[in-house]
Amino acid sequence: LVIIPLAAGIMLGFDELKRKFLFVLLSTLSCSIPFLILAKFNYEFPSLLGGAIGLAATAFLARHKIGLGKPRPEDILPERRHKMPMRPSMSFFPLWGCIALLLLTRLDFFGLKALLTEATPFISCQLGAFGHFSASPSLILRLNEILGSNIGWELKLLYIPAIIPFFIIAGVSLLIFQRAKGKELGVVKEAFQRVKLPAIALFGALALVGLLTAGGDDSCAMIAGKALAKISGHAWIFFAPVLGALGTFFAGSSTISNLTFSGIQQSIAQSLSINQSLVIALQSVGSSMGTMISINNIVAVSAVLGISQGKGGIILKSTVWIVLLYGVLAACCGFLLLHLL
Repeated sequence: LVIIPLAAGIMLGFDELKRKFLFVLLSTLSCSIPFLILAKFNYEFPSLLGGAIGLAATAFLARHKIGLGKPRPEDILPERRHKMPMRPSMSFFPLWGCIALLLLTRLDFFGLKALLTEATPFISCQLGAFGHFSASPSLILRLNEILGSNIGWELKLLYIPAIIPFFIIAGVSLLIFQRAKGKELGVVKEAFQRVKLPAIALFGALALVGLLTAGGDDSCAMIAGKALAKISGHAWIFFAPVLGALGTFFAGSSTISNLTFSGIQQSIAQSLSINQSLVIALQSVGSSMGTMISINNIVAVSAVLGISQGKGGIILKSTVWIVLLYGVLAACCGFLLLHLL
């Protein structure tokens, strides 16, 4: 209710925000309320359905001009009548198709999740000093005992979103949208041109993440977190979101940030006799706000939207101030809750 209007004001101007504040507020609530309700039933529902519900509600608000204020002359576009190439529901097939396929493969009820995560190896071989390789029927690839160490690697090939649903839905979309008939190769070529350079940056970022998080309790990330905790002392409640944001900034994923730092956040809370649930909640908030400045996300979004190379710094400059304000707000809320709980 604060960050999104603030971000809209920074991006669009606060005069424009005043005119359309009701629309921004209703759009924000249309996402946050379904998120809260769906989280009571399943931890994967908010990310799968919450955003879709919010998108549909926001589209409805925009279609009926609810909360957008009185239009100015320059906002009115000439009316154009043209025949729709297909029904709106089919135009949105790439979106709702991905959501439907994710629901089918992520929920235990349908039984597909168990098939895609079957880990029993059906083939294995020794690769000498490189380690022991194995593959399961669901194409879960593993490499254990890498270079004689206890380090292992795993890839759930059919369970990562890149293949199911994205590749599948992209292929079906090419068949459904007849306008792309005969241009399939061009579509694939354009997609490759967009991602080839960002892919190099992402490989480097992932290698950096591996170096920062390797070593368990002795990893660079854990050492940095412990150093921050030692410096801040009982003021850690103000720094907990910062650690979560830094984790996402380096790792490119709020999930990885939470997996990496939730343990140390809990141990810090225990040593300082602070409410553990509150500190871990602030870690989660920080990891979420860190997605706005994550290099991985900026590079990936730039590739998807076709933003020219070298513009990532401009995006980072625009979002870093929002993250700073977000962090201050989260820290203040945490401080108030600390004295209320």
